[in-house]
Amino acid sequence: MLAFSEAAFFAEERLPQFADYLRQRFDLAAQRTHIQTSMPPLPAMAVPIDLLFSDFMHGPNDILQILGTCLSGMAAPSSIFSYSASTSFPSYALLELLVPQLNQGRLPRMLLEFVPQEKRAATEAFVAVSRFDLIHMTE
Repeated sequence: MLAFSEAAFFAEERLPQFADYLRQRFDLAAQRTHIQTSMPPLPAMAVPIDLLFSDFMHGPNDILQILGTCLSGMAAPSSIFSYSASTSFPSYALLELLVPQLNQGRLPRMLLEFVPQEKRAATEAFVAVSRFDLIHMTE
């Protein structure tokens, strides 16, 4: 394992949190809502979600919980990023099985179990009119 001292990085590279990196690197301060909380439960958003980025929950059940809770609140178009999901075989395999089913307008039982009852109709409606592209990014 390599260890670096703080002095090895320029000031702009020494950011204490990913949210600070996004804000400074991409000037997203006004366009984003950063939620830093323990989950579950996942928070309800007042407006449709354009970009959902999860950098700590990337196991298969975590992915299903995030999708089950958030699909009905996603904007069209929107993007969902699950950091490190593609580098874990169980999560990779889940996404490879799940996305084709979503593109057929189907909510598989493994996902439906994570959709709250009050969001079921909205989630089904969102999936029925959406197209899902799965892109495995490892860098």
